[in-house]
Amino acid sequence: MRENLGLLLALLVILLVGVVGYRALFGPQGPELVVLDAVGQAVRVRAAEGAVPLRVGDALAVDDQLMVGETGVLRVGIGEGSELSLQANSALRLTAVTDDGVRVELEGGAVSARVRAGAPSLGLRARGRELQLASGEVNAGLADDGRLTVEVLAGELALSGVDGQATLAAGRRLDLADGQAPVAAPITEALQIQVRGPSTIGEDGAVSVIAQTQPYALVELSGAGATVQVVAGPDGIARLPAVIVPRGGATVALRARDALGREASVTHRFEAPAGPRLMGTAVQWAP
Repeated sequence: MRENLGLLLALLVILLVGVVGYRALFGPQGPELVVLDAVGQAVRVRAAEGAVPLRVGDALAVDDQLMVGETGVLRVGIGEGSELSLQANSALRLTAVTDDGVRVELEGGAVSARVRAGAPSLGLRARGRELQLASGEVNAGLADDGRLTVEVLAGELALSGVDGQATLAAGRRLDLADGQAPVAAPITEALQIQVRGPSTIGEDGAVSVIAQTQPYALVELSGAGATVQVVAGPDGIARLPAVIVPRGGATVALRARDALGREASVTHRFEAPAGPRLMGTAVQWAP
């Protein structure tokens, strides 16, 4: 009886060693994540270590938070020739690595990704929205206030958590803002901004500028002793608060910035009567 028990235990040990060995050799491993390039302020944050500067060749693991400062750029290999790149002022967390692919969460800033055909897929989460790329190239940007812009340069992106939009094809852009309808449009070569009016102001010196730009881009007006900001609507129209233009007129600067961090600017001249003004109700906006 004792001999049989010993034999049974030996068989169990052999079986356990075999299962562990099989899993080590053939079980799910997932792609290896490694730093391909790190420039400037690029760090990895782990609970037990805090922030550690990244170097080329560093291995990354699930739950690592990657952060890039104002002067930094980070490029990470995610297996079989696929990679993702974080731009300046960006943060991303690695949430899962399996045979099926890599899952990350964009916490802020902008990221670009390229996934080769046949390689593990990339899943990107941002503000409750899921983006799945089996193969191709995408750009994604998340602003501090939750505005999200996604561009598909190649392939097709599967979407989850986006009302009325299940996929996004190559050559298309998707702009999203909390509480607003998603807006899909063709990708443009550069961000644009134009002043739609007015070019003259009334006797009281008040002027309200209307600008045209990309949906949900942040538009800032500076000049005439004021700095004001507003987020453009789904039609790309930004109606800025009124400012007071001094006698004789003033030149103001308009700047638009989208969630990918791209900017466009234009200056505009307002002509105002030089004589006495009528009393008005416009409010002077301070910087």
